[in-house]
Amino acid sequence: MPHNFSLLNKLTYQLEITLIALKYLRLKTPFFCSAIDSWHKQPHVRRVNEVFRMLNVLGAVFVIFLSTTVAGAAGPIPNFTFKSIDGGEIELSSFKGKPILISNTASKCGFTGQYKDLQALHEKYSKAGLIVLGVPSKDFRQEYDDNKAVKEFCEVNFGITFPIAEVTHVIGKKAHPFYRWLVTEYNLKPRWNFTKILIDRQGEVIASFGSTVRPNSQRMQDAIVEVLKK
Repeated sequence: MPHNFSLLNKLTYQLEITLIALKYLRLKTPFFCSAIDSWHKQPHVRRVNEVFRMLNVLGAVFVIFLSTTVAGAAGPIPNFTFKSIDGGEIELSSFKGKPILISNTASKCGFTGQYKDLQALHEKYSKAGLIVLGVPSKDFRQEYDDNKAVKEFCEVNFGITFPIAEVTHVIGKKAHPFYRWLVTEYNLKPRWNFTKILIDRQGEVIASFGSTVRPNSQRMQDAIVEVLKK
């Protein structure tokens, strides 16, 4: 895929946030929802209603398209190193020849429950060669400052056993070299917590999955299985 999809990524992010907000309103404010539904039934609003339905479908198409495939010809990933939350370093070169799933994470996010799904992927596919790597980040203001607090949170709440990096910048000028490389080579960067990046055995980024795509979704598992076959 060409690397000129940054605008579409932005649209996808906005659509994801809008869909989440609408779901929240429907759950938390039934009176508001009832009033809107009643208004939608009026004859002069039907055409507008149809437009919203079309936009919803288009939004879903954008989300599916951008959260499944990122394949490019940027070449193998360089030997990046992360500082491990357990001490020492995590060298990506030590995973040479194995698929890697890297996700920026956060302990106080609405998507934090995906830690459980990432752990499940680790347990299910690690023997087949999959490496799951978590990269905690406070860039979206939903992570602890202290690495010790992050480590304890992950172990106590989710029993995490896959490797986790120290709290790391994933966007901006202070972003870790791996994330700066993603921007340079793939025009790709996290728009929110739990953006999952899938790297194949040859070290090439082949897919990214947005925050709303759960790690245990069929879409993600199909992509992982396909990578493990190669």
